[in-house]
Amino acid sequence: MAAAQTGRVIAYEANRIGDYDGLRIRTAAGEISLQFPPHTAEAVRQLGAVGQTVAVQAESLGKLPGNSPSPRLRLISLQNKQTGRQLRLADLPPPSPETGKSIAIEEPLAGTWRDAEGRLVALRTTSYLIALKPHQSEPIRAVLAGVKHIRVVGYERTARGFVNRTGLRLVHPTALTINKQTFAF
Repeated sequence: MAAAQTGRVIAYEANRIGDYDGLRIRTAAGEISLQFPPHTAEAVRQLGAVGQTVAVQAESLGKLPGNSPSPRLRLISLQNKQTGRQLRLADLPPPSPETGKSIAIEEPLAGTWRDAEGRLVALRTTSYLIALKPHQSEPIRAVLAGVKHIRVVGYERTARGFVNRTGLRLVHPTALTINKQTFAF
């Protein structure tokens, strides 16, 4: 069942890898969080920037984990109240399951990306965010101390619509070389 709400956009939320996939709005009744598919982030963020008033259609996905009294809501449509522009998320189908653009890079390691529980989920270079799956991050974590450069072979995500909060291009690695040790995935 879809419900309509109007409120001011107060923040955007991101998934474990940093792709925007949710927004929070403040309504007359309080704050609500709405989830949307990451491939729709570019269009959603263009239509409803932080601080703007939006009308949303959403459906309940059940309760949030833990003791939160707030329901989980899935965004169905969004309308900017100032401009009148509207967006139905169903009009933005998910990208086809493509592998992306094949790349091989060697760049300085600029840092790591960890999730809310402190688990390693990505490596940052000066130009890329190297996404790691849980089974990939465990062996890599042990060899990162003092590393200055990494070599990455993989696929750069080329599908449109995704926005990563790091501003970096996302790579799914097939091999990483760290301190002359190669990890194949």
